[in-house]
Amino acid sequence: MFLRIIPYYLIAVITTILISTDVYSQFEIQTSGTKKDLHSVGFVNEYVGFVVGEDGVILKTENGGQDWRLIVTDIKFDLKTVCFINQDIGFIAGDENVFYKTIDGGLIWKKIELPVYSDFSDIQFVNDSIGYVTGHSQRGGIVLKTIDTGESWTYKIIKPECKYDYACDEFYFLSLSFIDENCGIIGGFSYNRATGKHPYVCKTIDGGKSFVDISPYDISDDDWFENLEINTVNYVTNHDAYLVKNAYDKSGFIFASDYSVRSFDLLDNNHTSSGRGLFYSSCFLDRYIGYFTAIINGRSKILKTIDMCETYMFLEPPVDKTLNDVCFANAANGYFVGKEGTIIHLSDYNNAIAEGEYDLDAIDPPFALVQPIRKYRKTEIFVYNIDVSGKDKIDISFYDQYGKPIDIIRSRVRIYNNELRLKVKTDELTLGTYYYTVKLKDKPIVNGKMSVGSMAQVFY
Repeated sequence: MFLRIIPYYLIAVITTILISTDVYSQFEIQTSGTKKDLHSVGFVNEYVGFVVGEDGVILKTENGGQDWRLIVTDIKFDLKTVCFINQDIGFIAGDENVFYKTIDGGLIWKKIELPVYSDFSDIQFVNDSIGYVTGHSQRGGIVLKTIDTGESWTYKIIKPECKYDYACDEFYFLSLSFIDENCGIIGGFSYNRATGKHPYVCKTIDGGKSFVDISPYDISDDDWFENLEINTVNYVTNHDAYLVKNAYDKSGFIFASDYSVRSFDLLDNNHTSSGRGLFYSSCFLDRYIGYFTAIINGRSKILKTIDMCETYMFLEPPVDKTLNDVCFANAANGYFVGKEGTIIHLSDYNNAIAEGEYDLDAIDPPFALVQPIRKYRKTEIFVYNIDVSGKDKIDISFYDQYGKPIDIIRSRVRIYNNELRLKVKTDELTLGTYYYTVKLKDKPIVNGKMSVGSMAQVFY
């Protein structure tokens, strides 16, 4: 895949690969059966999933969330994270050294005894045997690792040197993300009782034996008073990672990594979205497509990107509750959990997932260019690198920035060698951003964004 700049004189308007979502018909409120705050959700497959939360609540579904049942235990502390390797083996963890394992799908939970007392925040298994847990203890940020499916755990205390004259009293880790058994990043913050929080991110490439500080930038003395923290990290590929920095009395900002995931830069478009709100969780399906939960202008929102956080679609969930976590069971089915027992299911059958790693020698996947013909109130769409015949069913749909469908009239499709060209007619489009999805045989092959009145890069 490449990032290429198309000369402005070739076409009037160029698209950035982005997807659209009909938010009015795809959200579903699911009945959790509890009013407890829910903190974490995880799915084994499209049917079996688990949710954990306040006061030890554990929920399980075996039919994609149509029914959730409460698993009764004697756990009374808050559970912050859940991870299942398969339908039988899973782990839950939370405050006050709460760390349990099940081998029978959640019927019986056995407490895991550890050599260090901690509050845990996140769990991830990279395969059937190797898993990581992160959190914090009185001695510093903590990372635990298992290589035998949780039968035994080793731990490492991380307490980086403080960059200032005064001491860092504590280190808290809030989120971890590994792409394989060796490479991962962990996010959180350091804390000084007198001056506040300092955002912190570290990376390992040797399976947790050592960690390197890759925090977004050098923090100035003034930033200590901003209560900054990294509350969610996503290590997506060898070359792509994202993190969210929140200031809980102000706003949140999204950072993207460099090509080697050795540093992070603030995205230039934060003023259009994240600068207005607070972020709570995120989930990426591939290097392009990601979802964020947030509170923006005082209301709960789900932000979706499909162009590596260049732009966002603002989706409004059907319940105005803070959403603490998001998980996708597959490319089409996402689950969001949050305050007062909230569980929301999002069906999104438009996601065209990029296959494979970022490879400079790879064959380009399908991509599209669009050209509005304002004189005739038409839009011409060119789709390249597809295997299509005249008998194939081709569909296209348009949406605005908030997911509202736009009526179109489609004219005849012309098919060439590995290329199709089609024209659609809409009402007069004003300046702004519009999204489209091209489907071949009911399968999304291209997701696009049309910026009317501006130039953009093309991702493919």
